[in-house]
This record gives sequence, structure tokens and C-alpha cells, in this order.
Amino acid sequence: MSADPSRNEGEMGQTQQFVMSMARGVVRIVCVDFDQTLVTTHTQGRWNKSASELAKFARPPLVDLIRSSLDVKVPVAIVTSSMQVNLIKSVLVQLFGGNGKKIAVKGMDDTWASPLYQNTPKNWQGVMQWKMKPQNKKKVGKLDHFLSLAYEDFEKRKSKSTFDPQEVLYFDDDPACIVAARANGLLAFQIGAKSHHHTLNNQLYDVFVRKQGLPDV
Repeated sequence: MSADPSRNEGEMGQTQQFVMSMARGVVRIVCVDFDQTLVTTHTQGRWNKSASELAKFARPPLVDLIRSSLDVKVPVAIVTSSMQVNLIKSVLVQLFGGNGKKIAVKGMDDTWASPLYQNTPKNWQGVMQWKMKPQNKKKVGKLDHFLSLAYEDFEKRKSKSTFDPQEVLYFDDDPACIVAARANGLLAFQIGAKSHHHTLNNQLYDVFVRKQGLPDV
């Protein structure tokens, strides 16, 4: 991958400050949309070139953030409407090597489902209730993806507590998905065409260092 000319040492330092805030427990999982978010193009679910070609479209600030998250043992998941899950997994390996296999991919396939209400962890039942309201049924965004991740984490911990909605850091280009996430307390950031290091890092720094009252490092 080529270097991003918009980066400088100060901006990379802010990334490290943000990562330190994650290590303090502010964020317990990072979720990233794929099309037009992790990659700057939209595959339309019909990408017919190689994974290495698609990896060339990766957005450097999110690649750095994911790599740093994995370094401090914060789980990462791709939450996407794409059905090309195997392609996305191959792209992750292209970008992150063996660590790419540690990233969960929730796409539009038949490998997962949103849990039933009675199986939903208690700290996520409010999200489920919001999703089930008639006025919200057509604007749930990626809530089913998050509910599935929370349920799987809950089961893995053998009925111990899972992460809270407020501990999910989420990136997506779709404003409707961002609205649904924010309505349920997730730390959601909308990604746009100009989401380079200097804009993304400033937003993250503001939320996780200044507003959370964390000491600068």
C-alpha cells in the first residue's frame, strides 16, 4: 500500500493517543462498514477482480486504526450489506496478514442471525426494543449486525457481561446507518470522501481524549 500524503507525525501521534484511550476500556469493539468506508469504492456486491486489486482502494486512516486496535487486543468486525464475504476476508488478509483472520465479517450471508429477544444480552435489550418499534423497522441500519456480535460475545464469555452499545466504535458512509447507531448510543462516525487522517484523527481525538476527560499521552 502506498503512503497517504495527508499524514504527518502529529496526526499519527493523535492515533496513538486514541489507541491508548481504547486500551483504558473506552472502546471494547471496533466495527467498520466495507463499501465506501474501509475501501473508497463500492463493489455493488459484484466485484470480479482480485482481492489484491480491491485492497488498493483501502482507506489508510481506517487501516491504521484497525491495525492499532488489533495491537491493543480490541476486537474488530466488518459490518456490511455485501454478500461477498469471502472476498472481504481475502482483502483483510491482504491488508493485515494473519491478523486479518482475527476480524469477524458480518455480511449478507446465512452464517449468522440477529438473536431472538429472549436471547439478547440485557444491556442490548433496549436496542432490540428500539428496532422492533413499527416506526423504526425500515431504518435499523446495521443494528442486527451489532446485536449478533453482542450475542456471540456474550455466549463466548459463558453468560458473563458483554460490551455495551456505548463501547462500540462504528464507522460507516451511510447516514441512515449512522442515525440508527447514534440513536442507540453507539459511538458512530460517518465516513465521507474527505475522511483523511487529519479529519478522522481530529474527530477521534476530540471524543476520546478531550470529551472523555482522558489524560493526554
